Amino acid sequence: MASKINRTGRIALYELYLDTNRTEIKPESRPTLGQIADLLKREPDLKILAVGHTDNVGDFESNRDLSQRRSESVVNALGTRESTCSQTRVSPALKANPENR
Repeated sequence: MASKINRTGRIALYELYLDTNRTEIKPESRPTLGQIADLLKREPDLKILAVGHTDNVGDFESNRDLSQRRSESVVNALGTRESTCSQTRVSPALKANPENR
């Protein structure tokens, strides 16, 4: 994870699980959240922008709102997991793709 971030400046994580149209992170996501928290501990200057995504179910505006809330859920989960994962280091973001309308 760290080497990819250092090389490209970003990483896509697929092991964060949520149900369709939901923002609650499922328990099977814990290992990935733990890896992110460990990375933040090892790299005290690292800042992360959490970008939420959705499927193509629903309209664009609903999915945009859901994406934002999902990224906020990741930030909150990391914040409650480790005090070093404060919102000054991990921020929610939205990547809206208008082509998916």
